[in-house]
Amino acid sequence: MNFPMWNMPGTTFGLGFSLKEQPDNDEPQSAIGVYLWGGMAGTHFWWSPKVNLAGICMTQRMPGFWHPFSQEFKKLAYKIATS
Repeated sequence: MNFPMWNMPGTTFGLGFSLKEQPDNDEPQSAIGVYLWGGMAGTHFWWSPKVNLAGICMTQRMPGFWHPFSQEFKKLAYKIATS
């Protein structure tokens, strides 16, 4: 499946969620196997079974895809959980 609004290499899409198969350059190796999904106005959910960590970011921003708030939130959550 191709989404014209953003590029998500290393991510597979299924029914109800997507699955991270390869981490991005700024993500830890524990990001492999993360389930995630984002909504139209900036909502974003992810769950990392390897780290036993989940996050929900509920912003209202259009267009909401991959805004810096949810990415920074995820980085800080990983940093806290793995330190």
